[in-house]
Amino acid sequence: MSKRAKYAFADESDVEAFIKENVGTMAFFNKAIRTAYENMRKNTKMIRETRKGRGKASAGHQHQDRLSIRTTNKTNADAEG
Repeated sequence: MSKRAKYAFADESDVEAFIKENVGTMAFFNKAIRTAYENMRKNTKMIRETRKGRGKASAGHQHQDRLSIRTTNKTNADAEG
């Protein structure tokens, strides 16, 4: 997820209606993809700086960066019945 939202539209009139309701600018593919990569670079830099700062303050707590996923022992047959 980034700070700048990006939307794609098939019809230019939909873009203009969206811009009137919300705030935004229209861009064609080349500019949109370049903007997406620039945002990704900025977001990656921010994440790395945040992790670097957190690492100094909370050494030994690396598990906080991991995603926790709960699982069940149900099989497909259990789910159906």
